[in-house]
Amino acid sequence: MKRMKCIIAWLLLTALALPAHAATLLSDPQAAAGSPLPIQSITSYCTGTDGNALLDQQIWTFFQRTPGQNDQWAGQTGVDFTLQLGECSVDGLWIRNGLCMNEAGYSLYARPQIIRIALHHAGGQSQYRFLMEDRYDFSTQSAAWQNGYQRLQLPQIHANVTRIDVTLESWINGREGSEIICITDVQVTGSQGSQYPVYTPIPSQPSWQPAFTLNRPLSTRSGPSTGYNEFGTFLKAGDEIRLISRYYDSRNEIWWVQAEFTYRGVMRRAYTGAQRINGDISSLPVEQSQGSALLTRQAQPWNGPGNTYAQLGDPIPAGTQGTLWGRENGYAQFDFLDGTMGKRRRVWIEESALQQTY
Repeated sequence: MKRMKCIIAWLLLTALALPAHAATLLSDPQAAAGSPLPIQSITSYCTGTDGNALLDQQIWTFFQRTPGQNDQWAGQTGVDFTLQLGECSVDGLWIRNGLCMNEAGYSLYARPQIIRIALHHAGGQSQYRFLMEDRYDFSTQSAAWQNGYQRLQLPQIHANVTRIDVTLESWINGREGSEIICITDVQVTGSQGSQYPVYTPIPSQPSWQPAFTLNRPLSTRSGPSTGYNEFGTFLKAGDEIRLISRYYDSRNEIWWVQAEFTYRGVMRRAYTGAQRINGDISSLPVEQSQGSALLTRQAQPWNGPGNTYAQLGDPIPAGTQGTLWGRENGYAQFDFLDGTMGKRRRVWIEESALQQTY
């Protein structure tokens, strides 16, 4: 008996050590992903949670489940939410695990680790359990990953599915021990032959919005949070600025906007809290990471996409690693940790100085 326990323990450890390829089932189906199916409605069994956040395909809204707050209705014990379908042939689910605003937001909340799904169909009910891969990844486009969604692929296609029950069995705690479990979006696929739609990034040339006015002086930082270095305070209440994009700071629960303005005859771009802006910013595009990059040569940082913008201090050394957030006019918006300054910085440098690493 002792020998048998040791063998079982060894097998479990070996299984856990295997590299994960998105959501892992106890088999390895290889069928091509189907096209998205219409979800008629969603029912959440978690207190105070709107299940429709799972269906809007927006990365800044999400479904959350706090341990101990589900099981609200009799007959649904253990189920966190239910998707209602119209007798569809289903080959799997696609789930954006965690809050997918950015890498920092992803780790802020807990993420599902094991997800159980139960499909109700003409033949009765079929249940499967999936081990989710825990990583933020918007860059990979494959049979297992699409635009931050990872695939929960069924070992066979199930016909005439009318309902899918989803249960979050276990999870990985978020930063600072948060147990609020978060899923950004869900899609159901079937009807073999087409891949899940590819995410379209923000255009490299910004879509300019009408001028906005300030309701107070423009306090700025190089990036959209207080973790970035400060540029200073410019202009005054009533002055006009142009807004390029917006970004949700999940830690402080506020929106930031990227603004362009001229100060003392020099063009500048910087981030400021949306509370300083008069008007509705909801039409601004939401920023998303465009992948990681390595600086292959020393490069001069600028305050905007070109040498007509304010210059930002000394060149950044070759070998600096960071993240891309935009491309425009032959320049790239590069986000990195400045060890000397002890702050994150977001600057513009010549795109030719960067090598994208994923």
